[in-house]
Amino acid sequence: MMKFITKIINDTIETGIGQSIIAFSAWGYAFILVAVALYYAVLSLIRLISGNKN
Repeated sequence: MMKFITKIINDTIETGIGQSIIAFSAWGYAFILVAVALYYAVLSLIRLISGNKN
């Protein structure tokens, strides 16, 4: 884990902080979108199985 964090810090120093912020923001946004999609998929499955039409 420490090697991974060190590698991220070194890559950040080499590429610049701006690109790293954009990259981490993009990954965070993608993660949020996937989490929301999975939430609604599970919610839809529960409603389908239970027969609730709301």
